[in-house]
Amino acid sequence: MSPAFKIYQDPQGSWHWQLQAGDGQVMATCGQGFTSRDACMEGVAFVRTVAPLAETQDDEFPTANEGQAGVFIDRSLP
Repeated sequence: MSPAFKIYQDPQGSWHWQLQAGDGQVMATCGQGFTSRDACMEGVAFVRTVAPLAETQDDEFPTANEGQAGVFIDRSLP
């Protein structure tokens, strides 16, 4: 199964998306609810457009275990 954006409506009527891996694991979610299905789909289209351009900036978010023995943090990604 291929990765997929799954959209759904919550009980309060807001629309959301999840990016799921081929095995169904949730890899990303929208940070907000959308007022309509169309707006949610526009959010998916936006993520598809900008994701290839996004940088990895993990230096700004150090982990609690950083610097401890046995903890490897890969900072080689562009």
